[in-house]
Amino acid sequence: MCLVNKDLTVIIPVYNEEKAIRDFLLQIENAFKGSGFEYEIIIVDDASTDNTPAFLKLVKDKKTRVITHASNKGYGASLKTGVRNSSCEYIAIIDGDGSYPAEMIPCLFNELLKQGADMAVGARTGKTIEMSIFWKFGKFLLRKLAEYLSNRRIPDLNSGLRVIKKCFFDKFLVFLPDRFSITTTLTLFLLSHNYKIIYTPVDYYRRKGKSKIKPLRDILFFLRPAFKTAMFFSPLKIFVPPAFFFILVSFCIQWISGLLNNQMRTASVVFFTVGVSLLAVGFIRQMVHKPETA
Repeated sequence: MCLVNKDLTVIIPVYNEEKAIRDFLLQIENAFKGSGFEYEIIIVDDASTDNTPAFLKLVKDKKTRVITHASNKGYGASLKTGVRNSSCEYIAIIDGDGSYPAEMIPCLFNELLKQGADMAVGARTGKTIEMSIFWKFGKFLLRKLAEYLSNRRIPDLNSGLRVIKKCFFDKFLVFLPDRFSITTTLTLFLLSHNYKIIYTPVDYYRRKGKSKIKPLRDILFFLRPAFKTAMFFSPLKIFVPPAFFFILVSFCIQWISGLLNNQMRTASVVFFTVGVSLLAVGFIRQMVHKPETA
C-alpha cells in the first residue's frame, strides 16, 4: 500500500538546458505559490556540456537539490536517479526545456488526489501544440499501437509531464529503460496492471535550445519497450496476427497450387507450420506467466 500525504518531489532531468532552466525554475516556484502543497525539487544534470552546470551551482533554494551524473546516461537514467533520491510519497516529472507548462504540476497533483488515481498525465492535447508534423505522425502511430496492445484509450503515451505515486514507480524501476522510452514503458506497465491513470489536457510549446530527440531513432526505441511490455503482459496480441497471416497464406498457396496443378504444396506446408508454431508459442507464453494485478 502507498502512504497518503501531500508531499511531492518534482524531478527535472536536464542536459544542456542553459537557455531554459533559469526561467523554468522561476515558473515552478510561482506555480506552487498558494497551492498548499509541500514540495521539493530534484534537478538531475546528465553531464551537461554547456553552461547549465555553472548556473545550477548558483541555485541556493532550500527546496532544490542538484544531482550531477559524471557521464551522460540518458533521460530515463536521470529520472531513476531522481526517484531514488526522492524523500516524498509522490513524484512529478517534467522536462527542463520549457516545453511543458510548469503551472500544471499542482493541477495534476490535485486531480490525482481528488480522483484517487495512481498516475496523472499531462496529455499534449491543449490549444497550443508546437510539434512538427513528422513527430505528430510518429506519436500517433505509437499511440495507436499502444492502444491496441493495452485495450485502453491513451490520449498521450509518452508525455514528459506526469505525477505518480512513488511506490508504483519503485515497483517497476528495474524494468524501466534509461532512454526516452521510459515514459512509454511506465504507462504500459501501469495499464497492464490495471492501475488508474487520468489525463488532463496541457499545452506544449517549442522547446528552448536544441532538441535531443531524433524522431526516427527514438520512435524505434519507443517501439521496442512497447513490444517488450506486450510480450510480458499480452503475448497473444503479438503472436496471433502473424500466425493467422501465415496460415492464411498457406491456404492461398494450396488453392493456387490446385488450380495450376504444380508443386507449390511444400511452400504451403511451410507457411502453415510457421503459423501454427507462432500460435502455439503465443499460447504457451500466455500460460507460463500471469502478471500480478494488485
